[in-house]
Amino acid sequence: MSYIESENLPIKGIVLTLALDSTLSTEFTRKSFGISELAELSYELLPDAQRRAFSTAQQVSEELKKKAAFTAITLASTASGAVGAIPIPIADALVLVPIQMTMFRGIANAFGLQFKDDDFANIVSVVAPVVAVQGGKAIVSGAVASSMTLALGTAFQKALEHRLNEMKIAGLNPDSVADILNGLLLVTL
Repeated sequence: MSYIESENLPIKGIVLTLALDSTLSTEFTRKSFGISELAELSYELLPDAQRRAFSTAQQVSEELKKKAAFTAITLASTASGAVGAIPIPIADALVLVPIQMTMFRGIANAFGLQFKDDDFANIVSVVAPVVAVQGGKAIVSGAVASSMTLALGTAFQKALEHRLNEMKIAGLNPDSVADILNGLLLVTL
């Protein structure tokens, strides 16, 4: 029995790691390993309230960033469904837009991006006609509001993932995100 086991510590998992590549000789370098696994185990052990901040701050696991974005999308979709279930159509639009703007901000934050408020408004104004046309084909209800919010959030997340693979944050602008969103929404909705 090992020393750790003999101490009866509340161990939830052991992750072997090597944070940086290690040159052992001129012919052999040991590659780093275990960092993503350690980040994911740490995330799972955190209380819910700290998970989103951790996933945003960490830089090693894209999966954790996707989980945080999915949480923002899920919360907004649920809230939109509740608003859409209230039979007051004009009020729906007034309440859904702030919910969706908050969702966009949460998704952007999950990927470590900062947009200005005007940027979010620009993205929504470009995407809104596509959503309106698709949404106009159905009777507005909680399910439709929730589904449209889910589609918007998912498309926004995919647009950010796509752009992050191609360019740095400085090159990311709301027009390019809106163009990608339009294409994704036509497929999604």
